[in-house]
Amino acid sequence: MIPEPKFRLIIFGDGEVAEEIDKSPEEDEGVMGWEYIINPSEKLVKRYNLKDEMDENGFVRKWYKNTDIDTLNDSVVSGRILIDVTFDGKQNPHSRKHITLKEQLNGMEEENHILILHNAHLNEKMRTMARNTNEYIKNSADMIITARSAAKKDNGGEDATTETSNE
Repeated sequence: MIPEPKFRLIIFGDGEVAEEIDKSPEEDEGVMGWEYIINPSEKLVKRYNLKDEMDENGFVRKWYKNTDIDTLNDSVVSGRILIDVTFDGKQNPHSRKHITLKEQLNGMEEENHILILHNAHLNEKMRTMARNTNEYIKNSADMIITARSAAKKDNGGEDATTETSNE
């Protein structure tokens, strides 16, 4: 029998594996994802020349989009994560199976991010308008009074509405 690994295993779409040390949610240009601290296999280190990217413990940080990550088992001790793309984030036969849906999801995430920013802008504009409502009403009332006074002068002192209703 194969012994059960006692670590969180990341399986990439091309079949390569690595150990997950830690992860944290991160947003990149409006796209949600996870930054992983990974203990790469020797094969990954050689294939991607990772020596320069590794920290003093031999770990590498990599970010992947939410849409490329499938949590198969979230056990703290022996969890399994399937990342649909290769270690360097490239498409492969496995990841291409669902590429249309992923593109739609990624587009929707970006659109949602834009809408959130637009909504914040409109909310700020609305707060500004609410703060300036009294000043707007006073200015409008002053304009109406000025216009009405001018109309009275043009009509020889009579109200403009009275003259038009008599005609």
